[in-house]
Amino acid sequence: MSIIQALILGILQGITEFFPISSSGHLVLAESLFGFVPAELLAFNVTIHFATLLAVVWYFKQDLIDLLKGLLSRQKSSLQLFLALVIATIPAVLAGLLYGEFFESIHNPQTVAYLMLATGVYFLASEKLAPKIKRKFEYPGAPYALLVGLSQVFAMLPGISRSGTTLATSLLTGQDRELSAKFSFLIAIPAILGALVYTLLFKSEGFTTVPTESLAAGFVSALIAGYISIRFLMQLYKKHSLKMFAYYLMLLGVLLLV
Repeated sequence: MSIIQALILGILQGITEFFPISSSGHLVLAESLFGFVPAELLAFNVTIHFATLLAVVWYFKQDLIDLLKGLLSRQKSSLQLFLALVIATIPAVLAGLLYGEFFESIHNPQTVAYLMLATGVYFLASEKLAPKIKRKFEYPGAPYALLVGLSQVFAMLPGISRSGTTLATSLLTGQDRELSAKFSFLIAIPAILGALVYTLLFKSEGFTTVPTESLAAGFVSALIAGYISIRFLMQLYKKHSLKMFAYYLMLLGVLLLV
């Protein structure tokens, strides 16, 4: 892997991890385009995913500090938010442990295309139905966290966006866009961390040698691109819907099938 290829894949990961257009789906397509075998890039993929994890921590560092202080002082709001983050993470953890092999086996671009189409349809449906929802789930209550957490399970399939799916699901519970986006980004921390730990524990024997300079290039580009993406999207979601991303995914899905 050359430094240029690493930079491109790192930037792609940093953008698509948080933009609601499926990072795993785009990485599968990009790595296939470069002629790489995804199973042989585990070390590189772990590196750039770790970079996007740090990007979330970097952007939300004050929220995380406040949460930690609140937990230490036993503030009710902090305890509720922490419990919600745990509940939202459990479904994906269980699915990863029980069906991790199945999720990892999906690298067919055609399958990714169909899943992108399905994601686009879900985005459009959520935007149409969310304004009509009268019953608002308590935030950050357990039922709300569980629903959002279950949507993360589907997002383990390449082609289904984790950030977009959790955001759309949160909107369908009656929450506003900014709060939904913030919770979606916060649960990305345990989600990405869990995926990294799983890979290191059960897949490390599959790591192949990647040049150190390529790993460094991918890490730096993913970190910077990830931080900029979060900052941009937090502003975007205040005024704009998921429709533009839905159309993008549906168009890309059609093009891949054609």
